[in-house]
Amino acid sequence: MVSSSLSAASPVRVITLGHVDHGKSTLLGRLLYDAHALSKEQLLALEKASMAEGKELEPAFLLDAFLEEQAENITIDTTSIPFATINGSFIMMDAPGHKEFLKNMLTGVCAADAAIVLVSVIDGLQDQTRRHVQVLSLLGMQQVIVVINKLDRVAYSKQAFEQVAASMQELFNEFRLPQPRIIPAAALLGENVVSPSAQMPWYEGPTLLQCLELLTAAPSFEQGPLRFVVQDIYRFYKDPLIVGRVESGSLTIGEELVFWPQAGEVRKSRLQSIEQWGASSLKATKATAGQSIAITLSDCLGIQRGDVASSAVDPPMQSHDLCIRLFWLDSGSLSVGHEMILQLGTQRLLARVSSMEHVVDATTMNVNTECVPSLKQHELGDVKFYLEHPLVCDSYHKLPLMGRVVMRRAHTALSRLVGAGIILATNEAVMIL
Repeated sequence: MVSSSLSAASPVRVITLGHVDHGKSTLLGRLLYDAHALSKEQLLALEKASMAEGKELEPAFLLDAFLEEQAENITIDTTSIPFATINGSFIMMDAPGHKEFLKNMLTGVCAADAAIVLVSVIDGLQDQTRRHVQVLSLLGMQQVIVVINKLDRVAYSKQAFEQVAASMQELFNEFRLPQPRIIPAAALLGENVVSPSAQMPWYEGPTLLQCLELLTAAPSFEQGPLRFVVQDIYRFYKDPLIVGRVESGSLTIGEELVFWPQAGEVRKSRLQSIEQWGASSLKATKATAGQSIAITLSDCLGIQRGDVASSAVDPPMQSHDLCIRLFWLDSGSLSVGHEMILQLGTQRLLARVSSMEHVVDATTMNVNTECVPSLKQHELGDVKFYLEHPLVCDSYHKLPLMGRVVMRRAHTALSRLVGAGIILATNEAVMIL
């Protein structure tokens, strides 16, 4: 039994990756259709779109929301659709397959708890498949399902499936990822998507839906160390309102907060009140991860946008020198000596590239472990930056929300996104590839 609304439990966010035309949108559309997770309006829209193309049912049209996508048969943006079963709730995300759309794909992976990697049994492992698995390795994704699709096109051959499955197992070993569950499927026909396939009696494993129900959501950040990120200060009140978001942990009236960055004197102040928009007349005494609030303090201590509050126990890092595992997206290369704007939350700091190593070649996928002068489009590497002012952060593997950064061009009129990456603690500056 399947519900079209999310259950009370935190949903598992699942990103679907794979080479263009390997059937990602079709797989997700069939999953939602066979799981009876579509509204009447969605069903009517799907039937209408399929009929317009002269097809009985084209599940991909459910995900390819834009008319131009249906005409081109490619996905150009990341689509998110929630659904739930009695055994779990999910947000399914369809990421672009074309290399040109890596920005959207990278954004989706950063927000996901798990991934489905789709591979056509006809085409096998492609360069884009390798890039996607490489990004999963970059971000430390531990929950991955591999679906080998289009088995109907090879007469449900066990041998054809096993050949592609073996190449995927080798790829996951190469990138030091846990071995995934590998499922043979025919997404267009619904084989092994929700129900077991009678066409593949040689496969005795779980269906895709059964695998999804075994996934777990990211742990709650409420139990993590306190990180309150300051977004603004409203000074036209008697006690200035400090507006921000609790990214991790919790804060309680009366507790002592420590504000970062610090230069010399330690900045501490006691929490006087918590203000919430649209709240009742009862004052809140506590705020937890995920809440956007305003607070007042016993002493504002020159607090400004970009500051981060913690408790005295388990504080964040602050550093002028960082090693960032960076995925470069811009057509112009990144070179030693270049200055960039590094952004983490509301912090925006000028950063200069001091060195880079462990660069992965975008064409050959070879890892260069020597110091190199530049990082080219779609390459990734461990890049060391020197910052004009200290960045307040955590390593990505300790606290992902405080360990993800984006890069923008400095000294240009257009401050566009050109790179994204994760912060490595000092003892993590060795490539995981």
